[in-house]
Amino acid sequence: MWYFAWILGVSLACFFAILNGMWFEMRQDARKGVAPDPQTQGNPPPDAAPDEL
Repeated sequence: MWYFAWILGVSLACFFAILNGMWFEMRQDARKGVAPDPQTQGNPPPDAAPDEL
């Protein structure tokens, strides 16, 4: 059963590494004062045609 604990530990370490990277980018953008892209918030771009929505 050591392999189960090893796989679980590696998976958890990868999860925390990804989470830490996302947190670091968020903090870096907040320090720069970068506003989030409106397209990523679910809003269509202002020049989008109705058939593109």
